[in-house]
This record gives sequence, C-alpha cells and structure tokens, in this order.
Amino acid sequence: MKPVNAWYWNFGDSISSVEQNPSHLFKSADTFYTRFFARTTVGCYSDTIFKSIVVHAYPKISAGPEIFALDDADTRINATATGKRLKYLWSPSLYLSSSDSLQPLIRSPQNDILYQLSVTGSGNCTSTDQVKMHVLRKPIIPNTFTPNGDGINETWSIKNLEIYPDCIAEVYASNGQLVFKSTGYK
Repeated sequence: MKPVNAWYWNFGDSISSVEQNPSHLFKSADTFYTRFFARTTVGCYSDTIFKSIVVHAYPKISAGPEIFALDDADTRINATATGKRLKYLWSPSLYLSSSDSLQPLIRSPQNDILYQLSVTGSGNCTSTDQVKMHVLRKPIIPNTFTPNGDGINETWSIKNLEIYPDCIAEVYASNGQLVFKSTGYK
C-alpha cells in the first residue's frame, strides 16, 4: 500500500477542500450530500465515500412581551416557538402552572421575576429568550371615610396605591360632586 498524499472533499454546499483533516462550518440548516476520495503517491485513487449530513436549525423563539400580572389572578405567558420536536423549559418555575409547556400560566405571583425560556429542537439545538414579569398589586380601597373629627374612619388609606406613582385619586360626595383630586398618591 502506497501512502496517501492528496485528499478531495466536497461538502455539498459549493465548498470543497484538499486538506487531510479539514474543518467546515455549514452556514444553514439543510441536508448536505458530502463526498470524499484520496490519491496515493503513485496516482491511485480510493473509492469515493458518500455521506449525507443533516444540519438542524435552531428553534426560533420569543418568550413574549413584558408581562404585567395581577397578584391575585392568573396570567398566561404569550411565548412563541417554531421548529421540529420542540421541548420547553422555563426557569425559574416559581408561580408557573408548568415549567415544560410553551405558554404556562403565572399563578398569583407575589414578586417580580425574570423568566428564561429554553427551547430544544431537533439535533439538540437550543435557543433561549427572557421575559420580565412585573407584579401589579390590586389597590384595596375602603368604601367610606368620614373626616368629621369624631376619631372614627378619619383617614382614607388605599393599600398598594403607592406602587402606582402616576395614579389619579378622586373623591366624590354622595351627590356626585368632586370634592378632592390628586395625581399620585400620598
């Protein structure tokens, strides 16, 4: 057997090489039909070896738009993903109805969280994206107050309204007349 001194590679994507051990990067997802043969020092050629190579696409994903979720309600995450044989994983899984579905529900969240979605598709190709979830606390509004100096229900305190700095608070008399208005709650 004579030593090999020439190598011929065709990668199936209009790129070829004459290196003994080439490195090649496929630039798109597809099936590529590669071939290889070699030549000895005396001009003898080897059989041609054919091999199809499948390059899988990364999943295309979006974890969805920024989320504003009420602290006492369920809110669905509007994530999207395309690809083949997809598997989903949300992290952290806190407040989620499921950590392995594309659009889980956020159930009664208590704190803001940055969620990360990892989607794995064919060929074990994984894409990730993040979405921020902000908790909106429902204001708790007392239905009456009587600032008449008798020491009972003298102040009007709306729990959680301080979270909303641009809120507008209005107070109306029983006859419908506006008696107080403020932008921002103090």
